[in-house]
Amino acid sequence: MRSGALQQHRGPDAGQVARSGTLPALAIAGAKRSQSVPDVPTMAEAGYPGVEGDTWVGVFAPAGTDKQIVALLNREIVGILSQPAMRERLAELGYEPVGNRPDEFAGQIKTEIAKWAKLIR
Repeated sequence: MRSGALQQHRGPDAGQVARSGTLPALAIAGAKRSQSVPDVPTMAEAGYPGVEGDTWVGVFAPAGTDKQIVALLNREIVGILSQPAMRERLAELGYEPVGNRPDEFAGQIKTEIAKWAKLIR
């Protein structure tokens, strides 16, 4: 079981460097543009379709955890992620909070495993 609280991470150090103009950012590896550097195109927009590699953070619980406990954890985490101060702080750090459902998070993990297993093979 998984709690389902998912956050996309867009690399705060890279975003800070790009915004400062010290080193121009050519593209990001995410499926969509980052809120922290909205003028930087995705790899697909830059002419490299299929190059995608978001980093994400999730909260997990042991297999067999009671569904009510998972639902409670998910509600609390999603509630915290929806608070304006939390969203603002996470954005400063380069995170884009998602706060999805446990089944959505499980689907994300399955997709990531299939994608990276294919690449590794």
